[in-house]
Amino acid sequence: MVVLATVIIPVFNAEKFIYKCLDSVIKQTYSNIEIIVVDDGSTDNSAEIIRKIGDRRVNLLNKKNKGVSNARNEGLKHVKGEVVVFVDADDYLEPQYIETMVKAMEISNSDIAICGYNTVNEEGKVIDTFPLNDKRIAPIREGFLSHEECIVGILQHNSMASSLWNKLFRTSILKQIAFNEELYIGEDLVFLAEYLKKSNVIYFVENRLYNHLLNSSGAMKSMAGKCVFDKKWISEWRAICLFEDLYRSITSKRYRNNLNCKKVIISNKILTKARKCGYWDNECSSMKRYLTKSRMQILLNPNISIKLKTKDAMIR
Repeated sequence: MVVLATVIIPVFNAEKFIYKCLDSVIKQTYSNIEIIVVDDGSTDNSAEIIRKIGDRRVNLLNKKNKGVSNARNEGLKHVKGEVVVFVDADDYLEPQYIETMVKAMEISNSDIAICGYNTVNEEGKVIDTFPLNDKRIAPIREGFLSHEECIVGILQHNSMASSLWNKLFRTSILKQIAFNEELYIGEDLVFLAEYLKKSNVIYFVENRLYNHLLNSSGAMKSMAGKCVFDKKWISEWRAICLFEDLYRSITSKRYRNNLNCKKVIISNKILTKARKCGYWDNECSSMKRYLTKSRMQILLNPNISIKLKTKDAMIR
């Protein structure tokens, strides 16, 4: 029996990218797919572009704007496929993406399949890739992964990615969890951590099958703009803390170094902006306490750059 694969694409004001994204899904070499596009209250021409696609496999759901987590939860309610792919509306797939991933999952009998990817700019130029040859990052080869290898990989920069977009999931497990709609940044990381807790077999495919756009207008990119602090940014700190709670059983030095590196990057990013904008609350104090309490471990952590170790937000 040919497995039905469901593709879920949340869309919010993506008129510039959505046609290329959907076109790459429709032209997959694996044709037994259903495509659920959730328009999260777009105010541009995204919905009109989607309607004009004219492919019977595309199911457009319209809803009020409640964020990407709510949009994905809505999409999951309508899934008919045995496996699910999440695609961001500004990204696009290589033609063999779904076929390769479904075959890998079937052959390995895995609960999740993960593939390599390209990071591209708006002109389509590849500016980064994974897997890559970098001595700072432990090599990941095609085949089965342990849970610890996977968890470390999704924490590392330029590694497996803490996102959902280069991964194939089993619907039977997805139905047991839901996206945390109170997280506006880092929701992927928490969802992925919860999914992996319920997974027995993890398989990695080296092929770079997914193209992820480095979008200059992303949620955290806007931190560099006007000096107005958005409390939603703090949810990224909540996300990494929830992730840490889920994996307290992993105690290896490699895992702790990667986790603390991620926590330092997130807390410095948020606290730097909070100070600049004159904003402070209890969660900012919590981040500051973490940096102060962990200062020695941070200074000795080989994963953290010298620049970050001496950053103003950490040492004041």
